[in-house]
Amino acid sequence: DAAHAHHKTIFDQTVKRHETKWEKAEARWAEERTYLLEAQLAAVELADNNRDAKFSRMAEQRSMIVEMEGEKEQFSQLLRHKQSLAKDAANALAMQAAVREALEHETEALGRRL
Repeated sequence: DAAHAHHKTIFDQTVKRHETKWEKAEARWAEERTYLLEAQLAAVELADNNRDAKFSRMAEQRSMIVEMEGEKEQFSQLLRHKQSLAKDAANALAMQAAVREALEHETEALGRRL
């Protein structure tokens, strides 16, 4: 009976030792799992930040393009206006030249008559 009790004690101690090992292993596994999950979370947050940064850059570029298109339209209007003024000036010069030519002809005709 004493031998049986002795074996039971050794058995209980062995079981206890193994339980302790398992508890330590589980604790270590839980720590590693927590670390991995935190690393994954950090990676996801980084990706989100990159996506946000990319999105805001795209939004900025889009607004710059809209701005540039507006400026381009203003320049086009200005150019059309300048071309119109140049055309008007050319027409005015042509008319002046025609009037000058007509006056010269009149002057010559008058000179011949006199």
